[in-house]
Amino acid sequence: GDLFGGRRGGPKKHRPKPRPEAVESEVTVPFEVAAAGGSIAIEVGGRRIDVKVPAGIADGKKLRVPAEATGSGDVILRVRIAPHPYFRRDGNDVFLDVPLSLAEAVLGGRVEVPTLSGDRLDVKVPAGTSSGAKLRLRGRGVAGGDQYLVFKVTVPAGSVDERSRELVEEFAKRNPQTPRTGTGWG
Repeated sequence: GDLFGGRRGGPKKHRPKPRPEAVESEVTVPFEVAAAGGSIAIEVGGRRIDVKVPAGIADGKKLRVPAEATGSGDVILRVRIAPHPYFRRDGNDVFLDVPLSLAEAVLGGRVEVPTLSGDRLDVKVPAGTSSGAKLRLRGRGVAGGDQYLVFKVTVPAGSVDERSRELVEEFAKRNPQTPRTGTGWG
C-alpha cells in the first residue's frame, strides 16, 4: 500500500473549460454591401458587433465571428443577400433590364442607365435592337465581373389612334419579317 494513505499522482489538474459550440445564424446582407464589401451590424447576446463583409461574397457563404468579438462563443453567419429592386446577380455579373420604346428599338438611340457603383452611364442602343438583346459593360459588375443590359422592347398599351395603326401596318408591309423562323417550332 501507500505509506501516506493519499492518492497517487501530482496535484489535481484543471481541465480547460470546453469552448461553447459555435452558434449558427442567418444574416441578410444588403445587395450593395455584398457586392462592394463593407460592414454590417449584428446583435449577439445583447451586444452590437460590426462584421466585415468581403466584396463579392456569394449567397449562402458563411462568415465566422470569433468568440473574442462576441464575448461568448464563435458565431457562424450564413449570408443571405437581399434582392435589389432592379439589379440581378449571377456570380460576379450583374444584369439590368432596360425597357425600350418601339421607336428606340427600331431606330436606335441613347439611354441613361444606373450602374452598381451608383453612377449613371449614357449608352448607345444600336438600331434594330430586339427584346432580350444584351449589351455588356465591361468591369461594371461585382469584383471585376461585368454588367449586362438586357433590353426589353415595350409597345404602347391599349389601342392606338387610327393614324398610328396605319403607320405600323405600312411599316410591317415595308419591312416584312418572319420572326419565328429558326426557333425549331415556328
